[in-house]
Amino acid sequence: MVPIAMTILVDRALWPHRGERWAHLVSDQSHEELHAFAARLGLRPEWFQGDHYDVPARVRDRAVALGATEVEARELVVRLRRAGLRRPRPDRTPAFGPAVAEVLRRLAPGTVVTYGEVALEAGFPGAARAVGTFLRDSEGLPWWRVVRADGRLASGKPTDQARRLTSEGVEVHDGRVVRH
Repeated sequence: MVPIAMTILVDRALWPHRGERWAHLVSDQSHEELHAFAARLGLRPEWFQGDHYDVPARVRDRAVALGATEVEARELVVRLRRAGLRRPRPDRTPAFGPAVAEVLRRLAPGTVVTYGEVALEAGFPGAARAVGTFLRDSEGLPWWRVVRADGRLASGKPTDQARRLTSEGVEVHDGRVVRH
């Protein structure tokens, strides 16, 4: 059997986040191949963004050492689309907003979930950021019941969010939800 050439691609680490530069790691062959490669790098499956993993520069360098092909961001997207693996932006999908709103409306007072959990429950795994954008632009939904994966409160209104959560019996300490 002839081995299939690796089709893991990584762009340059240009995107600033949390004091580091980040890149995108993808496969233009299959998500299974990407997940297997990501596991070799020590990436957790829940970090998958629907069609890619975001990786800091130091992990990107290890990916290249393990055989990932360096490409420009534009080529990375073109190859994902050509392979049929490019996920459309969830916030441009008509079903996204209503699905997220329904998940949020079902949250009982005192319930706290992450942006990623809302995205998954709404049927859009990996769309945590899009949930945050949707909440920022929406009114009348219990946005305060949604926190970051590490329990940190929303960056825009942490004082208001802490007050609302505390009034629902949720313990908040130093800008984070205390989970039991």
